[in-house]
Amino acid sequence: MKVDLVQPYGYCQGVIQAIEKAKMARQQYPSTPITILGMLVHNEHVLNDLKSLQIESVYDENKDLSTLLKEIPQGIVIFTAHGHDARLEEQAKNQGLQIIDATCPRVKANHLAILRALKEGKQAIFIGKKGHPETIATLSLSSSIFFYDIHDGFLSSTIPNNNTPTVIFNQTTLSILELQKIYEKLRKNECFSFMIQDEICAATRLRQEALLHLKEIPEAILIVGDPRSNNTEALRKIALEHYPKTIVYKICDVSDLEPHMTQFSSIALVSGASTPNEITEAIYHYLMQKAEKKS
Repeated sequence: MKVDLVQPYGYCQGVIQAIEKAKMARQQYPSTPITILGMLVHNEHVLNDLKSLQIESVYDENKDLSTLLKEIPQGIVIFTAHGHDARLEEQAKNQGLQIIDATCPRVKANHLAILRALKEGKQAIFIGKKGHPETIATLSLSSSIFFYDIHDGFLSSTIPNNNTPTVIFNQTTLSILELQKIYEKLRKNECFSFMIQDEICAATRLRQEALLHLKEIPEAILIVGDPRSNNTEALRKIALEHYPKTIVYKICDVSDLEPHMTQFSSIALVSGASTPNEITEAIYHYLMQKAEKKS
């Protein structure tokens, strides 16, 4: 069995920064309650690691962030890498909480670009996944932003005016193939012209392009990441589309490996930008051990 650990793998800079901020807060405030509002990053292993440092996370798909924030009685609140509604900061201050902002720099840059476009009198379209925390945070910037869901299209009763300059922005963790299809659809079917401000983060793009340009087509592709990770889901979609004859699995860690997954002659191991290095490397070493036994 040949195993190809596809480069790059491991955390992107936004994830590294968010985790470092959380751990630094614990070092600076060893006795203060620290709570993350939402999932700092979409990876359960990361959350468990932080929990071992008494850094708790509050997230519930059935509750909005404002409601969850009300349940934090004291201490420090950390806003996640995905960005957040600015009104939550005011709420946190009113509750007497200390704030740490772990928003990814790429997400912040995207927000500033959107606000700049609106200030210049342009129309802003944001392409993203409905309900994703980055989408929620971005749409909170202004009610003037037109939202295009990756599955359902425009989710408003109006569409952009064809007489007004329009700029398209996007969630930073989407599939580059999926985005291209949406751009083509908008060009063909909508009655307005637009400029594209492509905001896929560099780490996400590098991983997607590496997957698209494998040296050999493997018999199986293993995508490593949390079920809630959008950048990992984008990798899975790309693998399914670009390698239709290859079997694709999405796994969280070594415990998800089943006996039949180690029976292929060639495997490409691909990791999301929020997946810990040690998780990917543990899977790689496990597969290599299986390969050595076969030989």
